[in-house]
Amino acid sequence: MTLDHYNDILLDHKYFILTFIGRFAFPIFIYLSVKSYLFYTHKKEEYMKRILFFAFLSVPFYWIGFHKVYPFNILFTICFNLMFIYFTEKRKYYYLPAIFILIYLSDYSYISLGVYLSIYLLMTYQSKEDILFYSILFLLCLIFLNPLYYFSGAFLIFGFILTDIFLNYDFRFKINKYFFYFYYPLHIALFGLLGVVL
Repeated sequence: MTLDHYNDILLDHKYFILTFIGRFAFPIFIYLSVKSYLFYTHKKEEYMKRILFFAFLSVPFYWIGFHKVYPFNILFTICFNLMFIYFTEKRKYYYLPAIFILIYLSDYSYISLGVYLSIYLLMTYQSKEDILFYSILFLLCLIFLNPLYYFSGAFLIFGFILTDIFLNYDFRFKINKYFFYFYYPLHIALFGLLGVVL
């Protein structure tokens, strides 16, 4: 992620390899957020509220770095997709059209929903046939999300996720849970300010 933003803000997309590596972060963030939602938080509403709070907090920093607020930053994308899953679980389907519009207006747009749902379904599978179907769905959605960056990297990302799910290898980091919430807006703003100075 940092490499992608560094290349985008300070180098004006000069080095493809930096963005290529950096874009791997988003599907991994999707997976980890779904994992946290399913297994590591007992208060799902509080979890989504926390993400939404930092999404709004990031708006001015996003402006400093990218000189835009639209599409909404990636924390909004994460929050709205989790909300879509949450209200689907609660069978409160009347909220879904509005949430879908918010997802559409966020970074990675509606395609991110396909990746989110496929990972969620893969992690809550009921049969071996489900695993195959949801795996194919995930790979297709990921490639469609951005063919340039994810076509060759999709299987690498998928391998990471499958390793964690089925071998029960826990890829959690023992870092304060608020670290990444603050790191995201601050490093974007720092690159933006460096761009002005340099």
